[in-house]
Amino acid sequence: MLAEGGEATAGHILHEAAHVLCWVRGLKGVTVRGAYHNADFRQAAEEVGLVWPEGWERTARHGFSTTALADGTRHALRDHVNTFDVVIPGVLPHVTVATPPRNREHRVTLSCQCEPVRNLRIAKSVADQGPIRCEVCGNRFT
Repeated sequence: MLAEGGEATAGHILHEAAHVLCWVRGLKGVTVRGAYHNADFRQAAEEVGLVWPEGWERTARHGFSTTALADGTRHALRDHVNTFDVVIPGVLPHVTVATPPRNREHRVTLSCQCEPVRNLRIAKSVADQGPIRCEVCGNRFT
């Protein structure tokens, strides 16, 4: 995102702000992990100064995840975006950005003894921290 320049950085910050706005409002079906973005997210995105790009299609997998700065927002943030464009190239070589793993092999599936069985898919490092009990059947997830 930083490497894409000031406008993309500002857009990303506002995109995340829209997620926070949805979270504060208790809206469901709006994610922060790049999955589905519903109409509530789109409305929140518009409230923070983003638009749904003309000609873009809502996707079944990600919904309204694609956003862009509205013209008024672009104008209002012009000085900040210009500052980002000056500062980012000097900072970027010193920033280490974590790349999330593409495979999910580090996750494990745990099951309880409920009928039907309930499953949890969690990071192995979390599972290794100690037992997790099902509040329905009272047994450990194994």
